[in-house]
Amino acid sequence: MRNAFILLLAMITIAGVAKSSEPSDFANISSAELISWHFDPDSSVAQLDIQGGRVILNLDKKTIVLSLRSPANCPVGAMCLIANSYHWISLPLVEIRRNSCGEISYYGLRDLTPADGRREELIIHDNSQSNCEILYAAKTIAIYREGLYNRFEHQFHNFQSVLFAQKLQ
Repeated sequence: MRNAFILLLAMITIAGVAKSSEPSDFANISSAELISWHFDPDSSVAQLDIQGGRVILNLDKKTIVLSLRSPANCPVGAMCLIANSYHWISLPLVEIRRNSCGEISYYGLRDLTPADGRREELIIHDNSQSNCEILYAAKTIAIYREGLYNRFEHQFHNFQSVLFAQKLQ
């Protein structure tokens, strides 16, 4: 019985190793840690107490993500199990462009203007492969645009935030 158990355990281990050597779902994901950011004071993300975050590209699933980290909303003196809370902005990747300098721009867009008046756009500029002599603020620059149609005023309000990140890897 003991030998059968050891044999079964060995087979499970070998199967696990064989499975882990297959290409994973994460093969086409790049991300970069945020260095600094400037949020439009009227945007929805400006109200959050942002302490960091990441930009994430998933080319397999065609999504572009902005993950913003803020402290958990925990009362003073209380012990909280969660140290941070995250605000996720995930948009479908609609276009990839490369300019003459070799910079790659990834465009994410969700336009729900007809439904709820909201439009979101996230553009990630990867400057790490640029062959032009340009001084960039960061290797990766993300631009987050929010648009909101106010049906009472019959006006469209736009908010733009700029985020700087390390090199996409």
